[in-house]
Amino acid sequence: MTRISDKNSKSKETKNIKRRSNFNALFVFNVLLFVFALSQAICLLMLSLTVKQDLIKYKEKGSVDYKVYLNKNDFYEQDYLEKDMVYVSSLINNISTTFNYNFNVDSESNIEYDYEVVGEIIIYDNNKENVFFRKEYNLVDKVTQKTTNVKDFMINKTFNIDYGYYNSLANKFRKNYGVSSKSDFVVKFKLNYHNDDNNMKVSEQKDMTLTIPLSENEVTLKTDVSKISNGEKFVLGKKHVVVDSTRKLVSSILMALISLFLFIYIIISLFEIRLHRNKYDAFIKKILREYDRLIVNTTTSPNLFKGKVIDVNSFQELLDVRDNLSIPIMYYVLEEHKKCVFYLNHDKEIFILKVNESDLEKSN
Repeated sequence: MTRISDKNSKSKETKNIKRRSNFNALFVFNVLLFVFALSQAICLLMLSLTVKQDLIKYKEKGSVDYKVYLNKNDFYEQDYLEKDMVYVSSLINNISTTFNYNFNVDSESNIEYDYEVVGEIIIYDNNKENVFFRKEYNLVDKVTQKTTNVKDFMINKTFNIDYGYYNSLANKFRKNYGVSSKSDFVVKFKLNYHNDDNNMKVSEQKDMTLTIPLSENEVTLKTDVSKISNGEKFVLGKKHVVVDSTRKLVSSILMALISLFLFIYIIISLFEIRLHRNKYDAFIKKILREYDRLIVNTTTSPNLFKGKVIDVNSFQELLDVRDNLSIPIMYYVLEEHKKCVFYLNHDKEIFILKVNESDLEKSN
């Protein structure tokens, strides 16, 4: 009877080991499959997308216009003369000057800009190689403007230049100090602008000038807008991601779903493994804690081939045998967290209780 019981027990244990081995192999396989699927999903996603940065076009245009207003005289009937003429300095009363600036961009943006107009009198030697005197004057106070979600802005500023005042200063310097000199009054329009959004980044400093000769009988005015690029320019816009391959993107999504299912399976499997081990460990820990004084940990396994082996169905039955025989219960671990035996050696009889993780699973 004992032989048959041993054979059934061994057969049952063999099946449990085989089942556990298959489970472990499947678990490892799914972990490797999950890593592969996830890596493929990431690679395909990266291959399917492309980061692009648009070129945004913008244009600007600047110009300087002026009218030379005259003193009363016997020759000119009109009040002023148009630009790009030669003027008699003694007839000039004032110069009405207009600075124009236009900015246009393809994309709406928040643009902040400021401008001011300054004039500088410069007195040189005759060769204009050395400067005797220079002084700056504020002609138009700084103006600051903010725009929101616009594609363009325009500046049109008109003001008067008192030519007689600055010309008399240059003449007075020449007369008082007896130097041979040449003089200019340089009017400069100073513009700064930048945007404060992520759509594009643009920041510029621009100048336009009007040069008015002083201390001359004949006056020819010169304008300079060379620092304004009268044409199209480009600036880099914000970066954005575009789908370069729909097929690769779909493949990436499928691989991501597969990896998600595998991940869920792995988590559930880990939970089950932990749960099963917890049942076994809790059972053994409770016995060792409650009956510590009656149990001896041993590194020697019971010799089941010498003597009569008597299987015990519960630890309580083993305690009853121990109370009758007054000998310690031996505790031997066959496999950590999975399998152990409690047994009693008495003459040629071995009373043994086998504890398996799989048996505890079924009993619960």
